[in-house]
Amino acid sequence: KDASELDLNECATLAGIIPSPAKYNPISNISIAKDRRNLVLKRMLDNGFIDKSAYEQTTNKEIKLNVSKSDDIADSYIKACLNEIFQLTDLSPYDIQNANVYTYYEKSSQTACKNAAIDNGYDFQSIIIDNQSHGVSGYYSTCGEIKRSPASAIKPLLVYAPSIDRGTVYSMTKILDEPISIDGYSPQNYKNEYYGDISVKFALSHSLNIPSVKLYNSTGIGICKNYLEKLGISDDNESLNMALGNFNKGITLKSLAGAYTVFPNYGEYEPCAFVKKITDKTGKTLYERETQFKTVFSEGTATIINEMLSDCAEYGTAKKLAAKPYTVCAKTGTLGTKDGNTDAYTVAYTSKNTLAC
Repeated sequence: KDASELDLNECATLAGIIPSPAKYNPISNISIAKDRRNLVLKRMLDNGFIDKSAYEQTTNKEIKLNVSKSDDIADSYIKACLNEIFQLTDLSPYDIQNANVYTYYEKSSQTACKNAAIDNGYDFQSIIIDNQSHGVSGYYSTCGEIKRSPASAIKPLLVYAPSIDRGTVYSMTKILDEPISIDGYSPQNYKNEYYGDISVKFALSHSLNIPSVKLYNSTGIGICKNYLEKLGISDDNESLNMALGNFNKGITLKSLAGAYTVFPNYGEYEPCAFVKKITDKTGKTLYERETQFKTVFSEGTATIINEMLSDCAEYGTAKKLAAKPYTVCAKTGTLGTKDGNTDAYTVAYTSKNTLAC
């Protein structure tokens, strides 16, 4: 639109974005963008630029987005790079206008990410991370870097690895899969199927809900969430249903896939990144990524999880990957209602790469 065609709602929204385009981006943070818009409107009211009627009418309006989808194969990756730059640095769009940005981009990975998308009317995201550098080599999204509940894909990170690391259980420990009720909370397995005495390994590979809730409860909600926070993921849900991937705030696919790299790295974790380095046109370094790996799980715990998720890819919920001519570990997750799924995940990794979609 030409600036003369913008209404008050649009003007206030754009004005609110200026201090931090990534943080206040209405595409990925609509509620935050609304708060910023309303702050701008309040200051306009206080300073006499608009009257109370205009203020009240505009604060009650929705922000309408007209998002065009580019066919450029690298478009998603470039947008994610810009978001990361503005989140990790205090550089403005003007600072990087003539800068050189060095990334972990690989054309083959980016092509694979985009080719994985299915045109079925639903939004889609995919990401590939190099396990050694923790650099994102490919990323494709039709909906930006949105936050969603991770469903059962979170179970290895939040429930099983912490429980094994604390010595609560091991892969062959028996656990009773049965209908339960804990303080009024009564989770159910898929199709209400229960298997009786089973191993922890079987429970994870078949993504059974009852064992996950039991382990989350017995190991301790606080303990499990503390492990997750070490992987850069936090949520204010204090209920047992978090063990099944129900998050209040949600997480990005980048955060989920990045956390999974702790397993092929045998317990060592470093947040993944798109950007290596930024220099200005004279060659002066404006930003350079510093990697600091930290131990989250023991090597033994990571080894056990790798074996369990290898089974998941061989005969569990991710068995469609069993035909691959190399060893792969994987976990799936679905979220939805009785009317169908709203979200579906697969996170898989080899010794070289971690992929999520």
